[in-house]
Amino acid sequence: MRTGTRPRPARTRDWPTAVALAVAVLAVAPTAVSAAEPPAPAPAGTECFTRVRGSSARAVCHNPDPETVRAQLHIACRRWWDPAVDTGHAQILPAATVTLGGHCWKEIRAAWVTVR
Repeated sequence: MRTGTRPRPARTRDWPTAVALAVAVLAVAPTAVSAAEPPAPAPAGTECFTRVRGSSARAVCHNPDPETVRAQLHIACRRWWDPAVDTGHAQILPAATVTLGGHCWKEIRAAWVTVR
């Protein structure tokens, strides 16, 4: 051993540790950033309640979602000579309620609502 010279530090042993640490930090970093953002809520969906009284049908629809939707009431009449009724499309704005109505000459066989 020489006098007056210092031993060289063992840098080669720290290299794999530094690489492993860098990979671990990069693998965790995107997860931590994306976990901070709350997930977007799922749409609740438009609810419609249909009521038939005699020859008249009425549907009340409520849209709790932030997007505007369109709803249409369809009425099937019981008599063969009584034509079916389809109302026009009604736009339902966010957090709004719309009432749709229609009738047959005689009895109603079925009434339903389509939402788009």
